[in-house]
Amino acid sequence: TFPYYDEISLIFHGGEPLLAGIDFYNAAFKIIDKYSKNKKLFFGLQTNGSLIDDKFISFFKKHDIKVSISFDGPGSLNSLRDQTKKVTDIIMYCKKKKLDINLLGVIHNSNINNQVDYYNFAKENRFNLKLNPIFKSGKAIDNFEYLLDAETYITKLKEWFLLWKEDESPLRIDPLFNLTMMTLNG
Repeated sequence: TFPYYDEISLIFHGGEPLLAGIDFYNAAFKIIDKYSKNKKLFFGLQTNGSLIDDKFISFFKKHDIKVSISFDGPGSLNSLRDQTKKVTDIIMYCKKKKLDINLLGVIHNSNINNQVDYYNFAKENRFNLKLNPIFKSGKAIDNFEYLLDAETYITKLKEWFLLWKEDESPLRIDPLFNLTMMTLNG
């Protein structure tokens, strides 16, 4: 029953969490509800988005689950992912169904110069962004041409910060938001 915690955060991720199916999540939340009385709960889910349907959308809304979709940007910006068109369609369907989602992108050598386009796509659709640099893992192990050097990443991060700072109605974009808050708050 988590006696020592007033607030509990639970994030579903790793592999593709929606492969477990809606029945798994319905059963899991019955158990969570049973053992978390008088607790403030926060839920998140990280997905590639390909399995999101109306049942999952209703479930996410019912349980106030914060959904992040792995998405390196529309069209050619998303060159490392196989289902860009399908995921783009699902992202826009989530927007139509008023499911509040965030986008999580990986910045790599072949898309680093297109991040302004990604920012504009996210802003136009009011999606918050989290942009992570690629690490030497997964497809990057065998495709070293995607790896970023630190100087290139930092230079681009500065450019994005200036764009974001001058935006009259900026969206939340990490790591820029987090770095700004750490600087302002000491």
